[in-house]
Amino acid sequence: MIKDFTDSIKIVLHERLTSPMVGIFALTWLGFNWKIPLILIWGEMPMENRVAHVGLHYLSNINNNLYLPLMYSAIIIILYPIVSLIPFYWWSKSSAIKVKIKQKIEGNVLLTIDQSIKLREEYQRLRLYHTKEIEQYTQELENLKNKIETLQGNPAVNNQLTPEDAISYSSGITSAETALSRRDASDVYTSIETLEKLKNKFKYDRTIHIYLGRLYRAKGDYDNAILVLRKFINNLLDIGNENMSPNQIVAMSDAYYNIACYHVLKAFSPNNISNDEASRLKSEAMVELAKSIELNPKNKEFAANDPDFNFLHSSNSPDQLWNSIFNSQA
Repeated sequence: MIKDFTDSIKIVLHERLTSPMVGIFALTWLGFNWKIPLILIWGEMPMENRVAHVGLHYLSNINNNLYLPLMYSAIIIILYPIVSLIPFYWWSKSSAIKVKIKQKIEGNVLLTIDQSIKLREEYQRLRLYHTKEIEQYTQELENLKNKIETLQGNPAVNNQLTPEDAISYSSGITSAETALSRRDASDVYTSIETLEKLKNKFKYDRTIHIYLGRLYRAKGDYDNAILVLRKFINNLLDIGNENMSPNQIVAMSDAYYNIACYHVLKAFSPNNISNDEASRLKSEAMVELAKSIELNPKNKEFAANDPDFNFLHSSNSPDQLWNSIFNSQA
């Protein structure tokens, strides 16, 4: 109890003593009563006489001891913040002028050779970085344009699209990309169900059908992977060759290419497949690949380096049709 009482007194005294009003009042009081400490400290009379003299001649003056110090303290507290703005403003203004002068002088100073080299290297690095970014965004923009053009391939379907369809499309593609990158079985099955629902609405969309084929491939279901792409090709053929856009022709060539891959993978899969069946699948793969290259000759170069065709590349007796494709279209 006593300790709490003394602590509270200390806190109150500390607040009072550190108050600016107390300090200013003490200074103004000394200004009006400066003789009192001189007499008490350095007076020649005995201490009792000095105290009596101060009490008689100085402490009885209430104006000098209270009213005047209190009045001047109030004036100082009110005026000081205003007056202090003048030197603060001038100091800040001077600092700003110094900074401008320094920047002007340093701007005229030539860089050293090392500084110039480092600056040039940094410029080249940033230029290369932003150039790659621009190329990336340009490619993404081109892909989006291709998707729009593909979706607009059939006016009847395009007119039936709603904002909800667009959201479902974006969500389905994103989930498929995630499933293909993670190769998680549950993600693959879920994405297959999603894209199977979407492919009827987006009959001419390359991305949905190619991704759906790849998802079936990840599942090891090559038959359904081939079936999905064959239906996609039939949808495009229904438009008519004369009505297909260049992007839709490329999409058809990609579908033929992937079908060829799935035939080869099925032929050499661990499943019990007879030699005759493997030979048939391999021959069909070459037929599909030939169709793909006919529509898009660039696929010839891809196939020559595609690991899906490694079995054919390394075969001691390559398929005759395989040789004919790569020798005739050189």
